[in-house]
Amino acid sequence: MTPFIPEKQVKTVLISHIEKEGSATLKNLGIATIMTQSSSLFAEPVAHHPDMQFLHLKENICVVNDKKQPFVSSIENIGFKILEAKNNYSQKYPHDIGLNCLIIGKTVVGNIAHIDITIKEELSNYNFVHVSQGYTKCSTCIVNEDSLIT
Repeated sequence: MTPFIPEKQVKTVLISHIEKEGSATLKNLGIATIMTQSSSLFAEPVAHHPDMQFLHLKENICVVNDKKQPFVSSIENIGFKILEAKNNYSQKYPHDIGLNCLIIGKTVVGNIAHIDITIKEELSNYNFVHVSQGYTKCSTCIVNEDSLIT
């Protein structure tokens, strides 16, 4: 299982609770949704963003920055192991971007100074590429292992 690049039919996605229309569209396509709720760790404009609260690392391993969020048990129930983030998160940028990086193959792209310690430890054998854009994953669409859109 490769993060962000499905190898077969997608069955479940994590989506913000405010995306009611998107959730309905996905359900019509036979894709179940797990909803994130707003998190007090983040400022209101990004408080509900899945990219701020969750990162699929590899295979069935994910990182979250708040294990008490309701969506976490739903993710565990479909077979994922949840690791807890280690950075100190706050509502002030850049202390909110620890999970907001992207993984393509064996490469992690993000603002390296602020990528969560758990990610760095778990993916220590990956190549880390620094970009200044802190909201790296939020501003990127991965097309395949060789292409992305920003």
